[in-house]
Amino acid sequence: VRNLAQKTQQATEEIQSMIQQLQNGTREVVQVMQQSQEKTDDSVRHAHEAAQALESITQAVSVINDMNTQIASAAEEQSAVAEDINRNVANIGLVANQVAGGADEASQASAELTKLAEQQRRLVNQFKV
Repeated sequence: VRNLAQKTQQATEEIQSMIQQLQNGTREVVQVMQQSQEKTDDSVRHAHEAAQALESITQAVSVINDMNTQIASAAEEQSAVAEDINRNVANIGLVANQVAGGADEASQASAELTKLAEQQRRLVNQFKV
C-alpha cells in the first residue's frame, strides 16, 4: 500500500507539474495573442491612415489637373491675343506706309500748288492797271 501511495504521490506531482506547464504555456499563448491583436490593431490603424493619405493625394492631383487645364486655357488665350496683336501691328505698319505715301502725295501736291500759285501771281502782276 505504501508503494502504491508513493506511486500515486509521484503521479500526482507529475500531473500537477504538467498542469503547471500547460497553464504557463496557456499564459504565454494568451500574451502572444494579445500582442498579435495589438499589432493587428496597429496595422488596421496604419491602413486607415494610408487610405486617408491616398485620398488626400487623389484630391491634390485633381486640383493640380484643374490648375493645369486652366493654365493651358490661359496659354491658348494668350496665344490668340498675341496673334491678334501681331496682325494689328502688321496692319498698323501697312496703314503707316499708306499714310506716309499719302503725305508724300500731299507734299507733292502742295509743292505743285505753290508753283501754280507763283505762276498765277506772276500772270496777275503782268496785268497791272
